[in-house]
Amino acid sequence: MIYVAIIGHGPEWISGRSVFEQDRAVVQAHLESMRHRFQDGNLLLGGPFDRAGGIAVWRADDLDHARRMMDADPGVATGLMDYDLYELTAYFDATTDHATRSDVGDLARTAAHRDPADPAVPTAEG
Repeated sequence: MIYVAIIGHGPEWISGRSVFEQDRAVVQAHLESMRHRFQDGNLLLGGPFDRAGGIAVWRADDLDHARRMMDADPGVATGLMDYDLYELTAYFDATTDHATRSDVGDLARTAAHRDPADPAVPTAEG
């Protein structure tokens, strides 16, 4: 399954400073952790946004697996960064040459079967 972490500033982030002006050891450890997760095939895409925060797109067994990887990241573990995590159903994916053939009614019916308290994107066959 695919999960998307939107990474933001945690409680230890020093306001008014860029990521490169934060605790260098923590930022370096974060970079190395992400590099390791990329090399092991779990991190599909990651990096900073142009103004603030960043993104990590994960391949994980389930939501708990994705959360454990994020929580183990030194940036998160030290409070420098925090994140929101979402399950993604890719209706369009250039990396796998997949495009949904379903219409909006089919997608809506599939979405209606998910838990409304779950913020994740509904899973559906495309």
